Amino acid sequence: MIHAISVKYSLLIGLGLTGTVQAAALSSPTFDGIQLAVCRIDLRQDQLRTFWRNPQGHPYASLPALAAQLKPQGLQLVCAVNAGIYEQSLRPLGLYIEQGRTWREANPRTSGYGNFYMQPNGVFLVHAGRAEIVSTRAWLKRTDMQRAAVQYATQSGPLLLVDGKINPQFNPASRNKTVRNAVCVQDAQTVSLVTTGSPVSFYPFAKLLQQRLGCQSALYLDGAISTFYPAPFLTPQVQLGPMLGVVAPVSPP
Repeated sequence: MIHAISVKYSLLIGLGLTGTVQAAALSSPTFDGIQLAVCRIDLRQDQLRTFWRNPQGHPYASLPALAAQLKPQGLQLVCAVNAGIYEQSLRPLGLYIEQGRTWREANPRTSGYGNFYMQPNGVFLVHAGRAEIVSTRAWLKRTDMQRAAVQYATQSGPLLLVDGKINPQFNPASRNKTVRNAVCVQDAQTVSLVTTGSPVSFYPFAKLLQQRLGCQSALYLDGAISTFYPAPFLTPQVQLGPMLGVVAPVSPP
């Protein structure tokens, strides 16, 4: 199940999912004046997946639309975020794997416009019930057999935390502030989806993930359009590309 994070000074948002096999508890802690929306995931119990296009081949384009289209499949969207930077056509800019199928190969470029190319960038992946965040360079060195074992993956950038350390490219005094979100890994079976409720620069965001949420690795997903489901105040009216979320089967009435 999704566990609420017990944090001093936090405001917990309890969201009961009527009719589902499991209930979700999301947390909204505030640290150093920055409010976060957090969904903590236990891969031993939770189904974390990537989403992009529906069975008809069209992008879901929004988290509420994804939730609505999952219901006829007997699935409840427990929590979700936009999962990385994408093109105007809503196609992922980099690697995208869903249910073991590679829809887009990794983007090997190390320079270009935008945060995606800020180094090191990286890949969040799930394989055999375990989560991992690796640099794009490390991903490209993996064998075909290793890549084939991955069930879900998304590429973005930059990496916020590497082996528990903040990306040295970040400037603590930066004034480049915006709403941001990330996926972070506390251990191989514990993942958090995190979105800020107010503008923040890279360094303090990474520091919060490191010191307050205990993340060992973290990957930046996006900025101003950062979206968190089911928090309506963090759902801007823009079309989205890839998404990352937890689903649960709906129990019989």
